[in-house]
Amino acid sequence: MIMKQIKFLKHITLFIFLMFVAIGHTQGNSGANDLLGTWVFQVPQSIDKMASDIKNELSTSSDLQSHVQSFYSGRQMYFGANGTASILLATGQQFTGQWQVQGNLLNIIEANGATTTYEIGGLTNTNLLLLAPPDISTENRQLFPELYFSKLQ
Repeated sequence: MIMKQIKFLKHITLFIFLMFVAIGHTQGNSGANDLLGTWVFQVPQSIDKMASDIKNELSTSSDLQSHVQSFYSGRQMYFGANGTASILLATGQQFTGQWQVQGNLLNIIEANGATTTYEIGGLTNTNLLLLAPPDISTENRQLFPELYFSKLQ
C-alpha cells in the first residue's frame, strides 16, 4: 500500500514539474512571438532620448537632418516567424538577414554576417523599445541610444 502511494506521489510530482516547465517555456517564448511582424521607427520619441549635444546639432545641421530623414524616418523592421529579418529605409534601400532573441538581447545578423545586438528595453504587442549598445568613446556613440518602434497592424 505504501509503495503505491509513493509511486502515485512520484507521478504527481513529475506531472507538476512538467507543467511548470511547459508554462515557463511558453512564457519564455512570448517575447520572441511579440516581435513577429513589421515595426515602424518613431522619430519624435527617439529624438527625445538623444543626448542634448546631438539634439542641438540636429537642430542646426542640415546634413544631420537629411541623414535622419533618409535613414530613420519611415524605417521599417520586419521579423518573420522563420527567423528572417529585413530593414527597409525610406530611400527604398533594404537589408535582409536573420534575427534571434537570447534572453533580453535581440541579435540581427545581416546577410554579410555582421551582427548588431540590441537590448530589448520594452516590448508589448504594439510597442518596441530597443536600447543601442553603449559605446565607450564619445566619437562612437549611437545617434539614437533608445530606438522606439510601433507595430504596423
